[in-house]
Amino acid sequence: MPLLLAADALGLYRDAAARARTYLELPFGKPGRVLKKSVYGEKFLYREVCVLSGDTRLRKLGPAGSPLSEEADAVFHASGWMPATVAHLREAGFYTAARQLEEPLVSCFNLGLFAAGAVLIGPLARLYWLNELGARASEHAVAGPDLDLALPEQVTLDDAQAAFLGKAIRTRNSRLHVHFGMTDYSLYLKDRVRLPYEALLKRHCFMHNLHYLTRAARPATALVGDYLVPVRLPAPGRVYWQKLYWSRLPDNPRAETERHEAAQLGEAIQRVLPGELEAAARAMPAQWRRQFSADARSGAWAELHTLA
Repeated sequence: MPLLLAADALGLYRDAAARARTYLELPFGKPGRVLKKSVYGEKFLYREVCVLSGDTRLRKLGPAGSPLSEEADAVFHASGWMPATVAHLREAGFYTAARQLEEPLVSCFNLGLFAAGAVLIGPLARLYWLNELGARASEHAVAGPDLDLALPEQVTLDDAQAAFLGKAIRTRNSRLHVHFGMTDYSLYLKDRVRLPYEALLKRHCFMHNLHYLTRAARPATALVGDYLVPVRLPAPGRVYWQKLYWSRLPDNPRAETERHEAAQLGEAIQRVLPGELEAAARAMPAQWRRQFSADARSGAWAELHTLA
């Protein structure tokens, strides 16, 4: 039985998540002073921003005295309440990803990748669903997992989005990993994503049955560093079945851990979203269904008789 988060903390989380969704952009970095500078005789306002590296950067807001400058500066108001709220939620037992993931995840949001259809998958999907379902995660690793971003077949990226993902794919130690599920790579590269094919191959970016995770994705909130970031996650039932499927692969060194994590997530889903696991089972790839059916007949997975 998973440990449940306190009702008042869960209420705070939902209120903060709703507030975070009102932002179109999040202020990466800790804001400092507002400065006034003269450019060719005209006064402009700038906001100082201190980023993780310790560097101070200037963010141009607009002409001094302009309402547009005040609107541009409003994005930094999130820095007044988000860090304290996230710290309180962390103390209450909510999972918060490592601070090193702030910049790539906030950048994904600010560039509109989630609005374009990108989905956050991998270990973080399960951990953030536990937050959403009011269950306490069993681990709070300092380093934490990397970001795994899945792009569905119908995604169309603009130049800024493609450049950002292309840089992440080329960077050897990038914390952001991009995954594609389509077999017609040339269509992706020519008409949609426009990313370097050789770099994609080296990073093992192509996944089988990725559509199972990207379709029917749902909005959620990611806690990372000092931020609440609106993201899209695979349906929780689909995350459960994916982990259970991976747990039975013979070459998976984390098989036992995968089963434990699936069981923890499954109990939380059954408590909050009855019927979710059955709906996700009906939509699973045929390859998975055949294997689960064989496992159920052999007695290896007795619970699959009712769910798969």
